[in-house]
Amino acid sequence: LGFAGYRYALNYARERHQGRALETRDPLAPQVPIIRHADVRRMLLSQKAWVEGALDLVLYCATLVDTQAAGDEAAQRNAQALLELLTPVVKSWPSEWCLEANKLAIQVAGGAGYTRDLPLERLYRDNRLNPIHEGAYGIHGLDLLGRAEDRSRAALLERLDDFRRNRANRHGDRRRCRKCPSHRSSPSCPRA
Repeated sequence: LGFAGYRYALNYARERHQGRALETRDPLAPQVPIIRHADVRRMLLSQKAWVEGALDLVLYCATLVDTQAAGDEAAQRNAQALLELLTPVVKSWPSEWCLEANKLAIQVAGGAGYTRDLPLERLYRDNRLNPIHEGAYGIHGLDLLGRAEDRSRAALLERLDDFRRNRANRHGDRRRCRKCPSHRSSPSCPRA
């Protein structure tokens, strides 16, 4: 639901013309698509981060379920342990943050976002049920804390951090070089 709201907001922002470019003060200049306005881009990027993060988390847990069913014995144990740790997270995080993404989708569309011309109000309303179905976030937090003994929880969190680090390396380092922010940082940067 959050991803659908993001896609509708993105398309709307590309098509809807309103206001002038910030650098243009001429009232006779043509209006620009609202995606050119910084605040609209900020809202769209927030939505994108939340919905893609939620999708990535859910798909990662789905691969753990597959590994649990078809992996070797050690991989099955590891997948089971990670699933036990991530279950409260995968239940609550997407339901909360995809709802926030749909709030921003309505905001991007302005008054049209709350009419039946766009499906955003329905997506928000339907998405609002997810946190209700998943229960209180505080209970999920307590569940997460109580899922493993301290020693095994630390080992699981370390495995999860390894996954995060490997995933970041696979997608490349997207950080900017501190000394020369005009380009991406790389091991070959003479100023790094």
